[in-house]
Amino acid sequence: MVYHVLNRGNGRMRLFHKEGDYEAFERVLAEGLQRYEMELLSPWPLKRPRNWVARVNRELNDQQLEGIRICVQRGRPLGGESWVRRTANRLGLAFTLRGPGRPRKTPNIQ
Repeated sequence: MVYHVLNRGNGRMRLFHKEGDYEAFERVLAEGLQRYEMELLSPWPLKRPRNWVARVNRELNDQQLEGIRICVQRGRPLGGESWVRRTANRLGLAFTLRGPGRPRKTPNIQ
């Protein structure tokens, strides 16, 4: 089973309020890795910047939030335009890049 752990709360809610909150999150994650058979695909490979908590809890602007909503609703990858196109094609998700609904029929002109 694949489980994606996010470091952002629902509805722009803060997830980590103080520096110790992230350490608690890491402890719970480590316990889960010991208790259940799973592989952590991407552990945090770098030292966190000093202002990490503020950066994680930073509000998204309307454009960023709308982009995330569309990706979640359509099941499409989230990222830069060319990366999204390549990734969607590679994973068979090209249909998620088109708008909702059926394409309009083009008139047959003879």
